[in-house]
Amino acid sequence: MGEGYLTQPANPVRPTPHHARDSPILAAFGAAMGMSGHVTWALDLVDGPASLLLGVLANHGQNPRYVTGPTFAAFKKSFSGQGKTDLKDSYIIAEFARCLRRQTVPVPTPPG
Repeated sequence: MGEGYLTQPANPVRPTPHHARDSPILAAFGAAMGMSGHVTWALDLVDGPASLLLGVLANHGQNPRYVTGPTFAAFKKSFSGQGKTDLKDSYIIAEFARCLRRQTVPVPTPPG
């Protein structure tokens, strides 16, 4: 055979069981929850990629909170500094959940 061709079949990819793929994620959750007697999970998104996180949290008995866009934008103005970064947004969401928890919205548990 010419260069660039496989001379034997490649090994099939075996799917990894869900529990094996989830274990690093669950270990991180466990570490976060072990740091405090009470953990509040707060997000500024409830769809797209965040839905995976919300599903994992719901499957493990957690009750995440949602910071709505307009509320987040208004609260963000009270923090100095220019520019948007994910790290800065994460800090602001955490502070919002800590200081103004009653203004967050509980995320409904998905059916099933």
